[in-house]
Amino acid sequence: MMTQREVNRLVALEGQCGYNDVAKAEFRKLSMKLMRELRETLGMFSASVRYNAGGIAVSGDATMHGDIVYVTVNADALCSMGVLYRTCKSKKDYTGGRNNWFSFDRLKATGVKGLAASVAQLLSRNESSQYVGSLDEQLRNESLGGE
Repeated sequence: MMTQREVNRLVALEGQCGYNDVAKAEFRKLSMKLMRELRETLGMFSASVRYNAGGIAVSGDATMHGDIVYVTVNADALCSMGVLYRTCKSKKDYTGGRNNWFSFDRLKATGVKGLAASVAQLLSRNESSQYVGSLDEQLRNESLGGE
């Protein structure tokens, strides 16, 4: 499970990874952990999680790509608006639906569960997910102190 400290560190790496191999390696580790935990939280076990390192001047991109949703994050200072997520029609669909952004401030405040809830909400609006009901129930139970 991704700790609050790890989430904060991931966000703090924004703009720090270009020409910095140590920061880029840390971003890779933390962003892949974020995507794997998101995949698990959403119950989308068939979704692929991958990392594209890009060139020396960028952080690289961590991506979770399933049959119905595409989520990606990078820490590049000039173009990072947070975590990008959108619907898609297949694992070969790289353009998908409209872009949605989950800001780094929201990620710090709500963690992976907040991101998962936003993705689930998008999927429920598009009636494209069998995962949404069980995720909503799980998040509701946790907020009420249940298991």
